[in-house]
Amino acid sequence: MKIQELSGYGVSKSIVDKLVDLGYISLLEIQELAVKARLFENKNLVISAPTNSGNTFIGELAALNASKRGSGKELFI
Repeated sequence: MKIQELSGYGVSKSIVDKLVDLGYISLLEIQELAVKARLFENKNLVISAPTNSGNTFIGELAALNASKRGSGKELFI
């Protein structure tokens, strides 16, 4: 999934534009699965994945999006 496609899941244009500016092109498989599992719909998700598989970025995306909307609480361990 291309980074630009995140806008179709409710991610604000400003976040998508910033990610593109930072050089992000596409999501890894686990990141795409998290997005399709409704990561941005104010649902609770548990992501369990090996180190260096892209799970940190999933948490960062969720926190950024919730922060931008002014809703939700984030806990990232």
